[in-house]
Amino acid sequence: MKLDVICVTIFLLAAAVSVVHAEAATGSNSPAVKTSLGSVSSQDLIAFVDSAATYAQQNGKEKALQEFNNKQGQFVKGQLYIFADDFSGVNLAHPIRPDFVGMSQFDLKDANDVAFIQNMIAIAKTSGSGLTYYIFANPG
Repeated sequence: MKLDVICVTIFLLAAAVSVVHAEAATGSNSPAVKTSLGSVSSQDLIAFVDSAATYAQQNGKEKALQEFNNKQGQFVKGQLYIFADDFSGVNLAHPIRPDFVGMSQFDLKDANDVAFIQNMIAIAKTSGSGLTYYIFANPG
């Protein structure tokens, strides 16, 4: 697999799984995320992200990014969606906020002043995948 595809798939996993982690940090007894689809289990969310990673691996970076940017595409499910940034923090795909695409989000901080994109990059570079926690208003 090419490095640019790996970069996209790593960020897919780090970004989407962080939603589950955020729900757990709020004190919820359920490992589920409440969305317009109802409650989504952490396993369902991980499967959603894994399907995006598989799509990227099977179809290549350009086709995957095109699909990830499609607001009516298969990687937007209610309030859940896939976004992708490269290792420099430049946004490659965001179906809800297309104005983010091409912009550096490297220094973007959440409501708690956490540079979460930098955290995702660090996790991706050191571990290959993992979880991160951040609070960010749903842009949709």
